[in-house]
Amino acid sequence: MKKSFTPVGLLILGGFFVLAATDWPPFSELLRRMDFSGDQRISRTEWKGDEGRFRICDEDNNGLLTQYEYERTAQDYQNAYEQGFDEYEMYFLRPMDRDGDNKISAAEFTSYAHPYGGEPVSFAALDTNADGFITDAEYAPWFANETLLAMRGLTQLPADPGTYPPFEILLKLMDRNSDRRINEREWKGAAELFRIYDKDRNGIIIRDEYDRAMKDYQSAYDQGFDDFEMHFLRPMDRDGDKKVSAAEFTSYAHPYGGTPVTFATLDKNGDGYITDEEFARWFGYETLKAMRGIH
Repeated sequence: MKKSFTPVGLLILGGFFVLAATDWPPFSELLRRMDFSGDQRISRTEWKGDEGRFRICDEDNNGLLTQYEYERTAQDYQNAYEQGFDEYEMYFLRPMDRDGDNKISAAEFTSYAHPYGGEPVSFAALDTNADGFITDAEYAPWFANETLLAMRGLTQLPADPGTYPPFEILLKLMDRNSDRRINEREWKGAAELFRIYDKDRNGIIIRDEYDRAMKDYQSAYDQGFDDFEMHFLRPMDRDGDKKVSAAEFTSYAHPYGGTPVTFATLDKNGDGYITDEEFARWFGYETLKAMRGIH
């Protein structure tokens, strides 16, 4: 039986707001408790909840959470939560529930592959209350959270191009009208990235466009390692550790615009060093934008 979550719950633990798996308070409640600047948005510094939940809701990854982003993410969660009951019926009850009690014991559990990554998921990971059984009430929120993570992971760059899944996964996550394409209303990521994928600018991403973008990104990503060697290691890496510290960094001009690029922009993880991996991801994304005429 499908169930709906209630968008009202808010747990308060140690002064932090923690969204329970199936509780999404109204955005007005979040504003009342967290919007200290009064701009009707919630910045990362104002946010008092789980950091992962903020990143999931912040679709354009700009450090500001708007009502539109929050409510759309909540709706995505609702849709995935409801779908989780169908998934549970198909992948757990039908093949595993030998005693017909509508739950799966450790003895009945055989195997389960992650719906988006394909890797094995353990019984313990799904038995979230550790009572020895997997129920639909446990599986549905797990599935919904994994779906949101997959949506955001698929729709944000830069990342290692080797981690990008086939177009089929995007269709499974976003193709609501089942036309084998993804339009702007269905898209769940940053608007800029949609423009990168939508090469012909017709408001629709098709398989060929997505695959081409991934090939272009892979090529640019690979080139990024050569550019890092030439523009960072040779002129700046004085201690020979194959990375560039803030003290070693002198200057770097954007490869397509010529404007100065700051150290902080390239030090993606904020650890005080620019590595070839960080630079390759940045370079790959900037190359894609340049190829698509995005400034």
